[in-house]
Amino acid sequence: MVLIIAVILGGAFLGVNNTLITTAVMQASPVERSVASAAYSFVRFGGGAVAPFLAGKLAEWFVPSVPFYVGAGATAISILVLVSGRAYLRKV
Repeated sequence: MVLIIAVILGGAFLGVNNTLITTAVMQASPVERSVASAAYSFVRFGGGAVAPFLAGKLAEWFVPSVPFYVGAGATAISILVLVSGRAYLRKV
């Protein structure tokens, strides 16, 4: 029962977060909405397709904790990109 509730709550938070981020990306983009949507989807789904395979290979080649460090590094880089591009996001 706890697992079911946790999955539903997690899905709700992820759904709201996804909607907010997608809206921000569409509004902050200097190109047409269709181009921004296509580029955004390409990056999201491309990363989602590569990540499981790459995580498995990194754990196989090194140690099982390496994929977590790579994920933390990617998160840190994304924060730097957001901070450096905050002028584009101010209008959102």
